[in-house]
Amino acid sequence: MRAGRFSALLIITILIPILSYSNYSSIEEGATLAQVEAGHASYDSIFPYYTVQCSFSKERKTDGYSSSFMGHTVLYIKGACRDKSVPYPKLKLCDPGTDLTKKSSGVALSVEKIVSNSQYVATDGVDFLLNGSSLPDEPLTIDSIKNTVNAVLASGSLNGLKIHDKYLRKKPTDASVAEYLAWIGVGTDFAVSFGRDSTCARIPMTQSQIQAEVNYVNDTNEPYVTGAQEFSWSAVGDNCAHFTHDVLAAGGIRTEIPRSSSMGRVIYNFVSLHWEIPTNDVLKDLEFANDLTQIRSAEEVFNDHDEREIFNKLGTLPRLGATIEEIPMHLFENNVYKANSPTTFLLDFPVVDNRGRKFDALEKDPAYTNVADNLQRTLTRLQEIQTQTKGSPTPTPSSTPSPAASGSNAELAEFSTRYNAWIDQSIVDIQTRLAKIAQLKTGK
Repeated sequence: MRAGRFSALLIITILIPILSYSNYSSIEEGATLAQVEAGHASYDSIFPYYTVQCSFSKERKTDGYSSSFMGHTVLYIKGACRDKSVPYPKLKLCDPGTDLTKKSSGVALSVEKIVSNSQYVATDGVDFLLNGSSLPDEPLTIDSIKNTVNAVLASGSLNGLKIHDKYLRKKPTDASVAEYLAWIGVGTDFAVSFGRDSTCARIPMTQSQIQAEVNYVNDTNEPYVTGAQEFSWSAVGDNCAHFTHDVLAAGGIRTEIPRSSSMGRVIYNFVSLHWEIPTNDVLKDLEFANDLTQIRSAEEVFNDHDEREIFNKLGTLPRLGATIEEIPMHLFENNVYKANSPTTFLLDFPVVDNRGRKFDALEKDPAYTNVADNLQRTLTRLQEIQTQTKGSPTPTPSSTPSPAASGSNAELAEFSTRYNAWIDQSIVDIQTRLAKIAQLKTGK
């Protein structure tokens, strides 16, 4: 096992300088942190449920500290909350009656490698994830850090967490485990905008998708919180991007990837051009959620095993669009962190799959950057399918279906009824949201 991990890390060390791509300019030339924050309230009024995957740049402190150039990734699940009835990390859907337009009605999940009894650290609300206890337009000092540490301790979100022995030895004797985790977590697990730029995929979801993500997080975390297993972070086989990827897979965004540090896994990643690296995963998720070619007729979806299974499980196809959001670090009188860190790191494959070029194009495409354009594009596709359905005869199973896609006429008819009803309802939902956006713009 150790030999395999060593070989894997050696290959990555050789490949990364050759296949890396970094963008140093775009985020901090865009909207300010305060402007981005102001936009969150509008988005929350349009979408009650969504999941955001953010990749973060490296951070550099004024005292000389610098984090990994690959950055970090965190998941924010809107409509999910911490389950405070248990003394360990666990999620639930937010209680009935919760005002989902409030930015606090969501939970941020960050993999913290020094923790031994949980895959993640959970904190409440997007504001705390980005800004801790500070405001975007106030000076950032060591007192800002202390206030954020005190706030996360008061929230109880770090209670019940344990850390690996090798890190426990580094803990100051006069600090509790929670206090030690709080100081380490600032700028990585929460208050990430203190010293990092963010590139995020904001993916609208249904309540059933959020419930599926919550169930996955709780089920996969159970062996760690019960002590049956010990969580062991691995740069190659079980890192922050693995976790966020697999949680999103539970919500229908792509497919779960087995976590493994084996040499075979590294070779598979190389051949398939997929590496669990934060911004690579964000780009893949954006492409997946915006692949409107997968929104097809009921018959075509029925005869596609994977798409049919997703729809049967979640009651939706997770292809209704996602937007990119770029969030700059705290630049106003920041006395703790240095600005101008690399905003984006991608593992690129220039000849066969130019990820850098795709990412640059995506940043300039209104269908990816503007929620109204994104919704209109999706609406047009749904209306095309609706029109085709009304003008088509009753569908029948494919004459040459794959074994996994075969089914009776009755099964297809039942599927078509549900699928076409979903198309109709999705059109109504998007039209309602576009009307809400127009209302917000006019202020009426």
